[in-house]
Order: sequence, then C-alpha cells, then structure tokens
Amino acid sequence: MKPRRKFFISTTLLGAHLWGKSLKEEPFVAQFQELETLLCSVQVHLSPMKVPKVRFTLFLYETMTHPSFSPQRKAFILQGAILLASQTNIPFSQLTFQEKEALLRAYETTSLGGHWLSLMLTLTLEALLSDPVYGVNVDTCYWQILSTQGGEPHPKQRYLGDV
Repeated sequence: MKPRRKFFISTTLLGAHLWGKSLKEEPFVAQFQELETLLCSVQVHLSPMKVPKVRFTLFLYETMTHPSFSPQRKAFILQGAILLASQTNIPFSQLTFQEKEALLRAYETTSLGGHWLSLMLTLTLEALLSDPVYGVNVDTCYWQILSTQGGEPHPKQRYLGDV
C-alpha cells in the first residue's frame, strides 16, 4: 500500500474513532441543531432547482432519528458537516453561490467529502420527491416543477413506524 493512501486511511480511522467517542458525550439533537444551518444551506445548494417551500432539515432530522437509520451513517453526516465547516472561516450559509460551489467541488475530491456529498444529494432528492403528507414538499411545490403527481396511491398519514 502506498504511504499516502496508508496515511489517509489511518487518519480517517483515527478520526472515526475519536468522533465515535464524542457522539456518546454529546446528544445527537444538540449536534444536529448546531449544524442545522450548514446542512440546510448545503441541501439548498445541491437542490437542482431552488424551491423555497421544501423543508430540507425537517426531512433530514426525521430520517436521521428514524430507528432504521444507522448510528454510523448519522455520525458520518455530522462528521462530514463539521469537516466541511472547518474548510472556511466564513459560515457556509454566508458564502456566495460561487464560493459554495468552489468549496463543495474541492470537498468532493476528498474521500470523505465525496461520499458525504453523495449521501447529502440522495437525502436532498428524497426530500424534494417526498409526499407532502410528511411536511417537507409543501404544497407539492417540487412536484409542480417536475409536472408530476407523485406516486399513487398517496399516503393518507405519515409513516414513521418501527422497523
């Protein structure tokens, strides 16, 4: 194994170990609230069309707190957000569109950043395409942009049941 690759793997494993320890010390809700503005700003930036009525962080929070969402994936999302925030002295939400794009493109080239952005993009698209019953795609605004009615039959109530 090449020395550079070995270094990146060992630092990633060390970071994951230390991150796992910090997750036990601080409750998820507090960590999520601290990163909520950054996470929402990233999701808005990743959104293929700017839709003002989509509640990205509501979807992200409910998805991450669902029993089927793994603790490792939850930690990965929070860790990725913290690492992204550390890449700039200015809060992500206050950057211009071009600055956000440049920062995310640079972050994408890192192993963790590329995987993190892929997961965030998936969750963003899930939020955009979700049924309005979940309180995220308000007034079917994104469906209207896509000229679709969503899946049939529509849920009559929210399903956040057990796994």
